[in-house]
Amino acid sequence: MESKISLDTRENNSFVISLEGFINNDEDTDKFSNIFNDISAKNPTKIILNFKKTQYINSSVLGVMVHFYKLMPQTKMAIFCDNPFIKELFAITAIDKLFEFLDSEEEI
Repeated sequence: MESKISLDTRENNSFVISLEGFINNDEDTDKFSNIFNDISAKNPTKIILNFKKTQYINSSVLGVMVHFYKLMPQTKMAIFCDNPFIKELFAITAIDKLFEFLDSEEEI
């Protein structure tokens, strides 16, 4: 399965970054980081990371998430993920302590 990373702009200067497939190479990580970088320049109020259609992420994705979490402390950040493997990865790496987790897709 190919990877896809997309950005959706919402009301009130909020954004949704959706990751699909296997996010496991430098090109994917660079795209993810560049999207985050572009958003950070807009002083977002909220960023939601949608992992609904994600099968795999590498450690670089986690590093990008933590970097931008620290870079934008004024921005609310949340994750939607229903993949048990990725949820366990977030727990093991303590990402679940930094980001709010959404319970349903309707919250996106």
